[in-house]
Amino acid sequence: MGRRENEDSPIPEAATVAVNATLANIDNVRFQLNKFMSISDADVLAQMGPLERAKLFLVLARTVSTLVALKLRCSGICPFDHPVQKELERLKLYQKKLDQCIGLSKEPLRPSVALNHQAATRFIEHSLHDLTAEQKQNMSISRGDAVKSRFVEHKDTQNRQKRQSNEKQSVEAANEEFLQKVARDIFGPSRTSSNVKDPLRLKTTAVDEKME
Repeated sequence: MGRRENEDSPIPEAATVAVNATLANIDNVRFQLNKFMSISDADVLAQMGPLERAKLFLVLARTVSTLVALKLRCSGICPFDHPVQKELERLKLYQKKLDQCIGLSKEPLRPSVALNHQAATRFIEHSLHDLTAEQKQNMSISRGDAVKSRFVEHKDTQNRQKRQSNEKQSVEAANEEFLQKVARDIFGPSRTSSNVKDPLRLKTTAVDEKME
């Protein structure tokens, strides 16, 4: 019987279904909006944090603007040419800013000030003129001057030892080259200085041992 009445009705069945669904959605929005407005009391807002209050106000503004745009559509007015469209775009910018603030609030806290121990030690040392020798030494250790001085001294010692080793190797190489040349001149190319045991080689070795 109901199906036959729908067939005789001038309104298409699809339109009737869409209207009924829209009415159900409107009732749901009305219920949720009343529930939402109940938590917008001043006492409730006072117990919220800044981000929670900002989120609540933003949701409320977007809800009202969306309902206004929906009413314009139902009245046959294009909402894109209405000032409410600028309001919706402005709310999108506030939504991005709110998302950035929420993201920053979730990051770990970073120290805003870093103490420069060496600069603080120098400031204290220049401010106090009546320091004992032990106190000045402690100040130097705090600045890292003593450690730096020992490091530089150790580095200089290593460089000096390396330089002496290179000079010794250069002298030995020059002596070896000279002996090989003398051996070739005296004995010919078939004999080298490694086969020669002459006073010159012994004397050079003795001089090297004295230098060491």
